Order: sequence, then structure tokens, then C-alpha cells
Amino acid sequence: MNFKVVLLLLDEAVPKVPSIATIEHAVALKTIGEVVATLGLDLAFIAPGDLATSMGTTVGQIIRRCRP
Repeated sequence: MNFKVVLLLLDEAVPKVPSIATIEHAVALKTIGEVVATLGLDLAFIAPGDLATSMGTTVGQIIRRCRP
């Protein structure tokens, strides 16, 4: 495969690759507005297990606190 073909393939592929941020720590919540406003960001995923651990709790405890 020659270099020109590789460049053409990259031009096709790059716009199709999603840009994803993962929010894994409580500190990231302080700047989440800036994170999600990042130009080109397609998705922000909150990792519930990691986030809960960074807050000194578990996902189950958070869910129980949120229930009416």
C-alpha cells in the first residue's frame, strides 16, 4: 500500500472515530461543564464505579440515596 492510499484512508476514517471523555473522579465533576463543552467531543461517559469509589462510597449506596 502506498503512502497516498494511507492518507486517503485516514481522511475517511478520522471523521468517523468518536471522541469520548470518561469522568472517573469526583474532582472532574468540578469542571464537567468545561469538559462537555470541549470542541469535537462526541460523548461524555460517567464511570459510576470509579466515581463512587473516588467519593468514598459505592454505586449501590448512591442509588439508595437517590430513591424517593
